[in-house]
Amino acid sequence: VDDPWDHIIVAHAPVEVRRERLVRLRGMREEDAAARIASQVSDDARLAVADVVIETAGTLEDTLRQVDDLWASLPARIAAERRGL
Repeated sequence: VDDPWDHIIVAHAPVEVRRERLVRLRGMREEDAAARIASQVSDDARLAVADVVIETAGTLEDTLRQVDDLWASLPARIAAERRGL
């Protein structure tokens, strides 16, 4: 993919989890949550361009651990890319 971004990071949860969260946390009706998700870019398309995927279907602690791990790995990733690896 030819884009201007150094890294594309996608936060991902399955459709069912996203729909449930919209209903539970944002007070949306099931139909409205489903319509919002349907209007977004497909999971396949988002995941296809991702350099890194943060899986957000688990606990907040799981998500934060993934983000911390990514943050710690960025200097090495950037250095490797600059070396053409």
